[in-house]
Amino acid sequence: TLQGFLDRHRAEHVRRLEEYRALATGTPRRALDPNVAAVVDFGIAYEEAFLAWIDGVAASPRGRRQQPAV
Repeated sequence: TLQGFLDRHRAEHVRRLEEYRALATGTPRRALDPNVAAVVDFGIAYEEAFLAWIDGVAASPRGRRQQPAV
């Protein structure tokens, strides 16, 4: 079902976002390789965008319920 898809994927992307945020806050930026820092920044932006999309689908008339924001 649509709701099952949203629930499964939302949980996975919340987990990934938490991992990226942990990397971003757990290591001083100056200690990160610039390429790694860019990947971490992209990962955070991507996961936030994906979660916003899922939340929008869930809140639409076709969605079943609204998901909490991260």
